[in-house]
Amino acid sequence: MISSSISVLIRYLDCACFDCLQQLHAEVELAWSKAGAISTVQQQLDSAFAQLQSQIEVDHCSIDSLVAAIALLCGAIYPLSVRASELAAQRHLMTEQLQRFDAFKQQVLLFSQHFVH
Repeated sequence: MISSSISVLIRYLDCACFDCLQQLHAEVELAWSKAGAISTVQQQLDSAFAQLQSQIEVDHCSIDSLVAAIALLCGAIYPLSVRASELAAQRHLMTEQLQRFDAFKQQVLLFSQHFVH
């Protein structure tokens, strides 16, 4: 009777171990599947990161070029701005002279009318 009980116990343990091994195998397969998915995502993220770094380098070069172009334009515009300011001052003087000339012409006409009459 003891030997049959031991035999039943051994069969029960074999079944329980087999079930545990099957469950462990399924969990290992799931873990490997998740690890593969994580590896794929990591590769995609590494690729996206490399592309972003490359784009940042291109953008930095573009920004440097824009800053240089703006500096050149400022260098060209400043003398033009000074010249425009000088021309505006000259126009103001010419306008004043023209107004004085018109006033003088009016006085001459008025004076000539006194002598004519």
